[in-house]
Amino acid sequence: MYGSILNYDNITVATKAFNRLLAVADWAVAREKEQRHQAEEPVTRSSVGRQLKETLGAIREQAEADRANKHWKRAEYRPGSEEFTGHPLYKQTHELLTCWKRHNYGSLSGLMTHDLHNKYGKSVRSEIRRAFEPFPLDDFEICAVRHDMEATGTVLAVLAHSGGKRVSAELRWVRENAPARPCPEPMPGQWRLVFQPRVFLDRANSLPAE
Repeated sequence: MYGSILNYDNITVATKAFNRLLAVADWAVAREKEQRHQAEEPVTRSSVGRQLKETLGAIREQAEADRANKHWKRAEYRPGSEEFTGHPLYKQTHELLTCWKRHNYGSLSGLMTHDLHNKYGKSVRSEIRRAFEPFPLDDFEICAVRHDMEATGTVLAVLAHSGGKRVSAELRWVRENAPARPCPEPMPGQWRLVFQPRVFLDRANSLPAE
């Protein structure tokens, strides 16, 4: 418009300029719709087949989860039983606390939920370091494993920090599959820690020194 429409205080010229502005806006909207349409995958036999396969897979997965849930029973395991040390939650917690004790924040971050990794991306290790480093761990004792729900569990532990400070803490876990959906055993999946540092770090219950 520059060089062809001047004297904007003239009502006629101003109207022409405004009309051109509306035309540009309409063109921009139409162009955006065109690009969005081009980006969409065209409907083909392969795309329809893939969507159908994904839908059937989700239905089968849900049916398998429903069957597993019917056989699940709430349970709590204490030291002295094979079920205690053999439970996957005991093993995952022992690995996590060992990584914490050794300041291995990279391996520690690998035990967190997919949600945390999606939130922080490549900086998840730095986020884990910032959360755990102020609480150096000297030793730990796993006291109980609670299988609270089909795909969730709680582990009770005593944490011994530097300076002789001892606290009791509850570590919440969820069992996730590769797409980050909760899944009960025996479906393929892994127990991952629900990252709640304010719950089991800042607000852990203090215990008397030994």
